[in-house]
Amino acid sequence: MPVMAAQKRREGATKEQVAAYFNVDYSTLKRWEDNYPELHEALREAEEFVNATVENAMLKRARGYTYSEITIEREPGKSTRRKRVIKQVIPDVDAAKYWLGNRWRDRWKSPDKADLDALLGADGEAKLFLIDGGEDKTDGDASGESPKEPANGVEGDSPGEV
Repeated sequence: MPVMAAQKRREGATKEQVAAYFNVDYSTLKRWEDNYPELHEALREAEEFVNATVENAMLKRARGYTYSEITIEREPGKSTRRKRVIKQVIPDVDAAKYWLGNRWRDRWKSPDKADLDALLGADGEAKLFLIDGGEDKTDGDASGESPKEPANGVEGDSPGEV
């Protein structure tokens, strides 16, 4: 039985699905695991195998990869020709974000609602944070004057400006 239970886990079945496969309640499967260490160990190893397989696939997808494909070309009146084609799968940004968000949470975590709320003022307007330590010049420059509008509404297009 441990072999069949582990096989089901390697195929991606949950413990609940393994229990259903044996026509028992989940609580019965848990009791069997407690009473038969070899069953517990087989299920644990199978779960680790599946998780490692998925982890490797996610990393491969995040990094991109190449693969070869055999194509068959048939033209009427001519012989069939087999051709090996190298194809490339570009790196998947979503897979990379997911990978990094889970592996390096402190560097790559997605902002949660509290983080986003902290970026909004009481009026719901986004706050401006200057990274270089300079002053906020959204309402004017450092002298307190308002920014000057170009005469024709397009910056750099006024006569005499280069």
